[in-house]
Amino acid sequence: MSLVLDIILDFVLEIIINGVISGANSKCVPFWIRLLLALLILFILLGLTVLLLLVGIDTHSPALCILGVLFIVISCYFLFDRIRKLLSRLP
Repeated sequence: MSLVLDIILDFVLEIIINGVISGANSKCVPFWIRLLLALLILFILLGLTVLLLLVGIDTHSPALCILGVLFIVISCYFLFDRIRKLLSRLP
């Protein structure tokens, strides 16, 4: 039963994440909706990263802790780089 729920959850999350990413990249979608979709992507990734970090702390696994911290650092870098690019385009 758990395998079936895993497959269904994986399928639903894949559809949601693909839709959010394509909507955030589409120029046909208004700016504020794209901004909300981009924030949704950010929150999903940060949630998964924090979950990875907490599992690493709970199981005393230094590899998972390092991977979680690395994901946070990379996410912050891409976020600040994207904000810098957006602010440079403003008049």
